[in-house]
Amino acid sequence: ADWETITQGTGKVAKDTFITTITVRNHAPSLRAWLEFWRIDELLETLESLDVMSPTDIALLEEKEVHKIGLKTVQKLHWQKALAHGKYLESIHFDKPPSPLYLWLETWRLERLQKGLFDLGCD
Repeated sequence: ADWETITQGTGKVAKDTFITTITVRNHAPSLRAWLEFWRIDELLETLESLDVMSPTDIALLEEKEVHKIGLKTVQKLHWQKALAHGKYLESIHFDKPPSPLYLWLETWRLERLQKGLFDLGCD
């Protein structure tokens, strides 16, 4: 959501609304929504039967499990893109909430200090 939407045009927002917005921003989309985005949502039941619960889980599937799914030609193309995206989401820890320190640094546009502070044990 953008600032105008959150503040309803007033430019002000209650603290609890702001905290809620920040807290949910890094939650991964539902598996169904993510598969719909990649146009392979017909695989939902199959993936759920393989215990895939989030976009980052598809990278954990073994090649033989993926082969058993029986992807069609176009689905294979979408699968490769979805797999790359799932690996990207995992690399940025998308399904894990950001640390309070990071949120504070981001608020004050001080992200450049993050590595040094984390190296000192701050979080």
